[in-house]
Amino acid sequence: MMKDWIGAFWVCVVAVSLAACGSDSGTAEDAGTGDVAGDTHTAVDVQDETVAADVGLDTAVEPEVLADIQSVETTPGLPTGLPFDLNRTDKGEPLTAEEITQFTKVVTGFYKNTGFFNWVWWTSHGMHPSHDPDMPDYRLYWQDTQAIKEGDTIRFVHTGGADNLCIRTGKLTNAAVAGYFMSGGDPMFGRIVEQYAKGFVALSKGLEWASEEPVVKYLQARAIFTVDHEYEMEGGRKVKVEYGPVKEQEKFDWNAHTIPNDENPYWGPIWVRSMRSKDDVPHMYRTVPYFRWIADHGETEEIKEAAALAVEYLSGFAKDIVDSGYYIRTKDKYGNAYIPKKEDGTDNDLASFVTYETVIPNGECSGKISSAYVGYGESLDNDCGLNDHTFYEDMATAGHYFNTAIIRYLHLAAVLTGLVAGDDEKAKQMLIGAIERADRLMADTKSPPEHKEWYPDLAAWLLVGAASGLPLTSQEARLVMEQYMASAAHYEGFAYWDPWDDSVPDGPFNYKPDRDGPANPDEPDGETIKHIRLPEMGFILEYCFSPYKNPNGAPLLDCDIVADPAKWGL
Repeated sequence: MMKDWIGAFWVCVVAVSLAACGSDSGTAEDAGTGDVAGDTHTAVDVQDETVAADVGLDTAVEPEVLADIQSVETTPGLPTGLPFDLNRTDKGEPLTAEEITQFTKVVTGFYKNTGFFNWVWWTSHGMHPSHDPDMPDYRLYWQDTQAIKEGDTIRFVHTGGADNLCIRTGKLTNAAVAGYFMSGGDPMFGRIVEQYAKGFVALSKGLEWASEEPVVKYLQARAIFTVDHEYEMEGGRKVKVEYGPVKEQEKFDWNAHTIPNDENPYWGPIWVRSMRSKDDVPHMYRTVPYFRWIADHGETEEIKEAAALAVEYLSGFAKDIVDSGYYIRTKDKYGNAYIPKKEDGTDNDLASFVTYETVIPNGECSGKISSAYVGYGESLDNDCGLNDHTFYEDMATAGHYFNTAIIRYLHLAAVLTGLVAGDDEKAKQMLIGAIERADRLMADTKSPPEHKEWYPDLAAWLLVGAASGLPLTSQEARLVMEQYMASAAHYEGFAYWDPWDDSVPDGPFNYKPDRDGPANPDEPDGETIKHIRLPEMGFILEYCFSPYKNPNGAPLLDCDIVADPAKWGL
């Protein structure tokens, strides 16, 4: 989100002109988790040379794009490829066959050696089916949670709002779906897919009050804190889930409220974190095509039913955003649906894709068009053109670095949902815009020194872009390889991939590895760097599975090995 200085900036824009306004105050507020809501982009490129110079770009470099619409054969169910041909002039040194083999061995070795997807399963939680058969079961990938080991039991104690857990859960969902399909239904992936599908549904069900008449379905909570319980998993791994600390008192933050729901029809008296923001929206929307494919082609009725229900609830969530004028509604402690506003009655930017519409029309187009695609299966009256980019976007990213991630992934969500909707021409235009965005981000010389996470974040986005039809250049493929190999080596050193192992001492511990690590492994106390965000390590699977992966992109991985867990690390 941008603070009030952004609003003041826009007033200045209206009074004078885009180029004549500025501000010297403040940065965007942080939600306390490292993730903040932000602002997206439009089809009209209004960036001038002054702005380009400010962000360290070379305006003399024009992206080289060749694209034509060409019909391709498709079959019912999973798409078989892009519905058009899209090429780029290559840049950089292509990866050699030896480098591709080594890259594949390292990243799949990371999955194997750490038991990564088992760890995801063991540490995700929500409501276990053994507790009460009348309560819906689900799991989510949490944050703001302290792990405490007590013998053969791990207590997961919730200490905060977990405001953006759908970012993380969404990223891992697509990786698990990809692994499930490529492996022929391996239950290591299938159980994650089924429970995460139920998790997205649970976030809506938790935001229902029994007294509602009629019930307003599909709105999404940021998080729900249901019932403390305990259970046992394979290998004698015992778990206690404790939500109690979050339920001690109501909390009304500027970006979310922690409130009781004493009459929830599914779990009884619970607490919820309200005001779902647009931070998570692109990652939630990107799961919908994957859940659709599972609903049609899953190996069991249970996983198909869970995926189909997730599609219903996430599509209903998107439809409500469209029907509400592109606002994300929430509910108060009495179950009344409303659009979040600030104390002065103006829009709370975190829940809006239209706050600045009068100043830069269509400025958050990707949020609107992807909502239309997911909610209605068509673009409605939205047209984003290239979707890259406006002066508004520059101000959003200047306000807070994390707005960059929201903007980038909303762009890819718009591309993917447009492809699934069969809106080929608009999807192609937005994909060309993604190419221009990639060229611009790769050419940025100012941001990397300011943000240690710049290159790992960019590498992860490029990998998802490639899964969405972006043809990678050799330069980009090499960046992806370098960042993911370094991150795999870093994360393998984490000591708690099996928190129940006898080597883990009793007491509190960090059950998730830190992305920060030494720039030089031989100097552990020296300068630090950042690695790929842990949930994004699964993007490798999404890339290899995606039916929209562009055949014209630079070679990157041996996907035959990625697809088969028996070959990982070989």
